Amino acid sequence: MSEITKLLRDIHTLRESIQIDWEELYSNPLREDERREIRKHLGLCQAELKTLLEKLEGFEDDNSS
Repeated sequence: MSEITKLLRDIHTLRESIQIDWEELYSNPLREDERREIRKHLGLCQAELKTLLEKLEGFEDDNSS
């Protein structure tokens, strides 16, 4: 599997995870500690997604040169 394919797969997985977290936050009554944990997970996923998107952008820049 190429590095770009792996990045795209990981990006897709993170986006799905973020979507599920948001749906859970807004569709279910949750205790404050549950909300806090979901928000923490969202922050981690968003940071990792940003990192992966930057890596993907680096690959695209290398290929366009």
